Amino acid sequence: MRFIGLWSNFQVYGLYQVPYGVINNKPFSVSMWINPTATTSCTFVQTFAANLNPASCVNLLGIYSPGASLGQLFVLSISNGPSVLNGPTVTQNAWSHVSVTYSTQNGYTLYYNGIYISATGNMGSAMSATFAYLLIGYSTTCNSASINIPYQGSIDELYVHSRELTQSDVTSLANP
Repeated sequence: MRFIGLWSNFQVYGLYQVPYGVINNKPFSVSMWINPTATTSCTFVQTFAANLNPASCVNLLGIYSPGASLGQLFVLSISNGPSVLNGPTVTQNAWSHVSVTYSTQNGYTLYYNGIYISATGNMGSAMSATFAYLLIGYSTTCNSASINIPYQGSIDELYVHSRELTQSDVTSLANP
């Protein structure tokens, strides 16, 4: 998929586990190849409750570029800071594999090119047990997020898993 900026997105509906962390303590994972044409701050994976209300969304994955530090991956952009997890910098116009997993035991875990980067540790779950949207690219401003700029670049081999991927799973996806 090629994304060119504002309103360039792909929507998936009917996901039960992704919005606001894990609903009813059920794990999930999202993995994909990204090739950004710009490494400025942006969001490329958002989750929305079924009503697509900006007050009920989360920026799950993106790039954070403060000052001279361009292109740092982030997991879960929040209003009081850049993210819950910060990852390595991505290279503009180059393919990289990104995976984020979630479980209540391990919290959010970030992998880059098949390599474990960091995890938040134990985290509770969130909102209500409702179906949700997963938006790839960028749709609209999340009221609870600190980074609300559209992604520019390509995404390939997007997978959404209803379980927490293992290191072995992620390594296999990143090394086809």
